[in-house]
Amino acid sequence: MGQIVTFADDAADAESVAERFAQVTTDLIGQAPAYLGYVPFAQSIRRSVREQRLAVTSDARIGTAFALLAAVLQAGRTPAAMAPDLTRGSN
Repeated sequence: MGQIVTFADDAADAESVAERFAQVTTDLIGQAPAYLGYVPFAQSIRRSVREQRLAVTSDARIGTAFALLAAVLQAGRTPAAMAPDLTRGSN
């Protein structure tokens, strides 16, 4: 079981959300999902949905976030140590 935080302002925001969610799931079902990573908030995601285009091709930060998550899932590890700061760049 794992969790991915979406629309996070930055890594610290995503980790805070993940920690709170882990506490809730621990209280309710006795286990917490592993934090797998996050996708930063970006207007480009909303725009890509509206335009029916892939977000990963319209914003390098989003492409990087999805590539990291894919690598993490494929390797079966958490990305905390390998994730760059995805909050820099364009929206």
